Amino acid sequence: MSVLEGWEGWEGWEGWEGWEGWHAGPRPAAVPHLMASTEHLRELTVFGMAPTAWPGPALRPDATLKPLSAFARRYVVVADLMTGVAFSPLKGGGVRITLSHGQVDMERPASKAFDPEPVVAAASLRAERSAEIVSQMVFNPMLWSTVLPLSPRRTPYTLELMTTVAMFGALLVQRVKLVFNQPRPHELSPRVQPMIATPGFSAYPSGHATESRLVSDLLLALLEGCIPQDWKDVVPKMLHALSDRVAENRVVAGVHYPVDSDGGKDMAKQVIAALAKRVKDASDSGRQGTTSSLPDTFAELWQLARAEWSTIAPPAPAA
Repeated sequence: MSVLEGWEGWEGWEGWEGWEGWHAGPRPAAVPHLMASTEHLRELTVFGMAPTAWPGPALRPDATLKPLSAFARRYVVVADLMTGVAFSPLKGGGVRITLSHGQVDMERPASKAFDPEPVVAAASLRAERSAEIVSQMVFNPMLWSTVLPLSPRRTPYTLELMTTVAMFGALLVQRVKLVFNQPRPHELSPRVQPMIATPGFSAYPSGHATESRLVSDLLLALLEGCIPQDWKDVVPKMLHALSDRVAENRVVAGVHYPVDSDGGKDMAKQVIAALAKRVKDASDSGRQGTTSSLPDTFAELWQLARAEWSTIAPPAPAA
């Protein structure tokens, strides 16, 4: 992938695994020495020992997500979420996404909504927002740690759930973009002059708006009943303000119209409703299962993340 392609936000999802680097593994130059050292150590410690297995079953009987590495969990869950997803046309040029526990309807906005002049006007904010815009070019779950106490040590499963849902949203939004095939603002006016490389796919809806609102609404659903009483009014406002800022910055940068952000927020709202229903149905049935015989890995990851918050602030007693 070229440098320019790497700037196309959604393609950077593989880089989201970077937060795992806090534990700092060995440097590449040290790997050959580590390998040689390990082999010598093996000769000293293993030679002459009978080849007996470690006590316990060789295979885990429950096939749960927890023993997997973080990236493997995300790939498994996203594959599970994509199972059965279908796209179908709506009258007027819109598109319907059918999910396992709901549907998402996206209507085509009127052509006048794609006016480049508001994008030109927003360019006046570029000087003060340039650092934000560049830092938000690829998804980083730690952005939400400005509102909530998130960290790889304290809330690893929550961070995984956030990146997983954002990955899922990115896949959905790319297919929807293809349906609408809306030119970017700079294609309609030479006055836009984007401050960053324009992604090589259509504008509507905004992927950044979709994914950032997905994550904010995901956290609100996940933390229901766990937010401290004196935070209950302000946290939703802060999370939505954060995702709105990410979306608006894409307009300021010159790569989106304001209506792209509106479409992204609407899409995120519908996707989260379907995901929340999926978790509720799994809970009501008494198992993390779908209609198939396989376990629902999304519901399992949700419960792992939920457990990280359940002891922080119990629900306030009823009046």
